[in-house]
Amino acid sequence: MKKAIYILFIGLIISFGILIIRGIYHSKSFYALKPGDLIPDAILKDQDGREFFISDLKGNILCLAFIYTRCNVPSMCPSVTEKLVRTKDLLINRGFNRVIFILISFDPSWDTPDRLKEYASQYDVDYTFFRFASGDPQTIANLSRAFNIYYREASNGIFEHNIVVSLIDQNGILRKYFLGTEWRKEDLISEIEFLIK
Repeated sequence: MKKAIYILFIGLIISFGILIIRGIYHSKSFYALKPGDLIPDAILKDQDGREFFISDLKGNILCLAFIYTRCNVPSMCPSVTEKLVRTKDLLINRGFNRVIFILISFDPSWDTPDRLKEYASQYDVDYTFFRFASGDPQTIANLSRAFNIYYREASNGIFEHNIVVSLIDQNGILRKYFLGTEWRKEDLISEIEFLIK
């Protein structure tokens, strides 16, 4: 009896240790960028099939978000895409033209350049200011962790995911996160104006 209790106790300790190690390894805070951190560089492919590094856009303010084109929840990917397009319009009206919006698909096997371009065309996008991008699945996974993005394929082609818009300054420093889709365009514009001054 004592031996069985001892084995059970050791098993519980080992299991608990494994859970702690897995929790630390998979913790978003283990990977996630905080405001003030330099963002990682990565090679992506845009809606025209052209490869580019995020660092190629240095010198511009970046608004970076993750989407997927098959998203069927109007308040998620379609909403954030629409808000960013409208934000760009407001910025241009105010004379700000050094802001680039990068929307990265976390569904790279489906979201080819052609599909990204078809998706973007629904929003009357000006590609001077927008990149709809995808890339190597591991690159996308690493970037998503860095930018606090959670996604998981729940069923064939449908993902559970969150929405985070990351505001990055001209030097590649993360300045602020805008969570979900309830943020106001004016608040994002105010932050951009602050970075430009």
